[in-house]
Amino acid sequence: MLTGIVLLLLQCTSETISRILQPYNIRVAHKPTTTLRHLLTNVKDRDEPRNRQGAVYKIKCSDCLASYICETDRNLNIRLSEYKLATRNGDASNHIAVHHQLTNHNIDWDSAQCLSYSTNYVQRPTLESWYTNLEQTPLKQMSTPTGALQTAYTRRRRNRQTKF
Repeated sequence: MLTGIVLLLLQCTSETISRILQPYNIRVAHKPTTTLRHLLTNVKDRDEPRNRQGAVYKIKCSDCLASYICETDRNLNIRLSEYKLATRNGDASNHIAVHHQLTNHNIDWDSAQCLSYSTNYVQRPTLESWYTNLEQTPLKQMSTPTGALQTAYTRRRRNRQTKF
């Protein structure tokens, strides 16, 4: 016959269950949800902000107030090295490289910062659009204020149609 059980220690709930089971001679052991081992051991190190994936980021110009806001599902350090290469090669399809070519301004690569993180591929363009609209002098302009939103929803709609 069962003479004891173990309950997770929940405020009020486990005590109430303990009182209900007491007349039936069932002993209750309360186990905490967080243990010292859980609090003190951390197997994984936290990723540095630039090593995380799914970033909405901002790159500033050193010589003027212009800034570039974009999103990537990849590592930010890798994306920054691609921008540096495009700037060195004078890639005409890259907004930062074009700004550098036209104005001969230096890009402040060290001040590149992550504004937000999201692994959701629909949420990132939305965040990018929102941060771009807040910026006073963005290097990258959407065709409409909700251009990124429309692109994201169109992409999602297209993906759903191909699945059915």
